[in-house]
Amino acid sequence: MGSPRRMSKEHLIEMARLCRIDILRMTHAAGAGHPGGSLSAIDTMVALYGTVLRFDESDPQWEDRDRFVMSKGHASPAMYALLHQLGVLNESDIMSFRKLGSPCQGHVDMGWTDGVDFSAGSLGMGMSFGLGCAIAARMDESNRNVWVMIGDGETQEGQVWEAAMAASFHNASNLKVLVDRNRIQNDDFVEVQMEIGDIAGKFESFGWEVREIDGHDM
Repeated sequence: MGSPRRMSKEHLIEMARLCRIDILRMTHAAGAGHPGGSLSAIDTMVALYGTVLRFDESDPQWEDRDRFVMSKGHASPAMYALLHQLGVLNESDIMSFRKLGSPCQGHVDMGWTDGVDFSAGSLGMGMSFGLGCAIAARMDESNRNVWVMIGDGETQEGQVWEAAMAASFHNASNLKVLVDRNRIQNDDFVEVQMEIGDIAGKFESFGWEVREIDGHDM
């Protein structure tokens, strides 16, 4: 599949609705998980996979696919719900969320799940990983892009800004970063834990082109 799919706005809205239902079903059945961080990300992810990102659900390991790095890996229900709606995962897969041996582990893991490009754990590492993928694509003379989704609380990690600086230095224009500005993290609101201020301005200071959008407006 050489080109991104072109889903209609109506299709995107319906897919996002079904994904939200899947997220709630998974986390309710497991009695655990992170529904909030998943719900805040899912509209953006559906729009990305439905209109921009080159991904072939019939061949999730297609070498020249665009990469999607879910750095906020605790939002795994969003990833699994999307892969379910794309036909990569089935009903029994998603309903086994967080169970021993399930392809749907608590954090996304590329060793367990087709269609996952990053094994997440401690926050802050996804941008560095994505930058490596972007540089590798350039070395391969490939036109694939790398999309990284990070949480706003995650930007409290110094490694995020090291990666931002390095990406600018290496002119990694094929690296795109989505910041899920939901203003809450594991223990409390971001502004209570450690206010991060003007995220857009910080990225711009490292030479990034920044656009601020409503991540729930298709």
